Amino acid sequence: MKNFGDMQLSELRNECRKRGAKLDGRKKDFVERLEAYEWNANFGNTTTLEKEYMMTVPDASLYRDINLDSPLPVITEGNVAAYLRSSDAKLTNIAKDLYRERYLSFCRFAPGQFNTIFVRSKCQAQMKSGVSYIVDIEIDCDGLVCEAQCECAAGMGPTAHCKHVSAVLYGLSIYVAEGNIKTMETCTQTLQQFRDVKRAHGGSPVKAENLKLPFGDKIVFDPRPVSGRGKEDYEVVFSNTWKACPLVSERPVSHLFEPANMRAVVNDHDYCKEPLEDQCLKGLGIVSLTSKERNTIEQQTRGQAGNSQWVTERTKRLQSSNFGHLCKLTSRTDHKLLAKSLTCTKPVCNAPSLKHGKKYELTALQKFAVATGKQVTMCGVFVCESHTFLGGSPDAIVQETDGSNTVVEVKCPYSAKDLMISEKTVPYLEESGGHLQLKKSHDYYYQIQGQMLCVGVSMAYFVVYTFKDMVTLNIPRDDVFITAMVDKLQVFFDNHFKPALLETYLYRDFADEASEAEQGEVEA
Repeated sequence: MKNFGDMQLSELRNECRKRGAKLDGRKKDFVERLEAYEWNANFGNTTTLEKEYMMTVPDASLYRDINLDSPLPVITEGNVAAYLRSSDAKLTNIAKDLYRERYLSFCRFAPGQFNTIFVRSKCQAQMKSGVSYIVDIEIDCDGLVCEAQCECAAGMGPTAHCKHVSAVLYGLSIYVAEGNIKTMETCTQTLQQFRDVKRAHGGSPVKAENLKLPFGDKIVFDPRPVSGRGKEDYEVVFSNTWKACPLVSERPVSHLFEPANMRAVVNDHDYCKEPLEDQCLKGLGIVSLTSKERNTIEQQTRGQAGNSQWVTERTKRLQSSNFGHLCKLTSRTDHKLLAKSLTCTKPVCNAPSLKHGKKYELTALQKFAVATGKQVTMCGVFVCESHTFLGGSPDAIVQETDGSNTVVEVKCPYSAKDLMISEKTVPYLEESGGHLQLKKSHDYYYQIQGQMLCVGVSMAYFVVYTFKDMVTLNIPRDDVFITAMVDKLQVFFDNHFKPALLETYLYRDFADEASEAEQGEVEA
């Protein structure tokens, strides 16, 4: 019988494909499956399954070990996060620990066609000894990941984002920053210590109940009174009546108490110096904020979509990305339902246009910085000083030579990603006097003006980026436009968004939610 344990995962898959066996599972599953097929003469199966996707990689003889002189592109942790974000994943601590604890056996590179670099590494399995996975990654000259694959069950290419791929990418970013990469130590890297005298252990293990403690005879480990000890049904009564939680029992004691009626609480406490509704909004930081508190929010929400605090803060205020839509509302829109949706976190949208924008936003900022010679700084949510119910989160901030700041907003139109930028290819741009400019009727113009209001600046850079072109527009602040826009947003906040915030954070109508749940069960 063949020794399937010494074969690589790609070889195991080819062997399964020849025998008509399934191609899913981990390396251990492949070995057991092939051994079963070997003992049973392939079960009489001659079906050939469809070939899985495999990257085209250079010959193994072309790979060289990565060292200080290796001509690798600049791979930053931001590039790694952008690649993982396109698959709704992120760089986890598990992947970082795999690299720090030297789970990588080796890391080599080879030049590829079209000015790319191929990186190959072997990562040991986290939970199984003796099992390892080959990881292949293709990187372009800008440090962006083109494609990746791994031999593990979750590492199917070309957009593999398993923890083994993440660990290799994290190691490459550390190599760019520090000039070296950690791999598994061999037996000859550390000095032999078998001749060193080890300190002998003279005692033997002792159970805790046999420990000789001072005043040990006076310690009482049972907190129950003497009359309550030794009852046969105590454990049953305690578990079913008090200990049970909503995940175990439907009728624990805690479920016998109805939740408080917050509307009655608000009406009963009308004697307070400040109404409870205003106290709630003030506690959320929506009514008034100090300059220090606004700066703290901006610092804690950096990282934007990858930061949970950024997602939470966006549900408390009207965001600049929605200003255009809110100012153009008509009577055909359900304002109450819209306001309620703005107070809730939305599931991640996997539309190709959004994934494209997330992936190349950082690249566009880097090319903007190179083209203009300006240094960009990533930022979080800025809360408007004069209207604290408004917020905006630009893509970056630029500090000018005179000390002033400028907002940077990047757009990567998916429909024009392979085209030159013009008023025909990018619909929100128009030509005036031989120059392109942003349409004032478009939602992006409302967004830019709202960001300048929230940040407190007088100029913004609007960057449009495609694979073939990049255009930067200087957009000045329009106070007349902002005044008219804020008036409409104030009306929507007072009439719809403020009540929706109170429903979400204060009233929380449990009775309505319970009735809706019961109605759903009846319909089911």
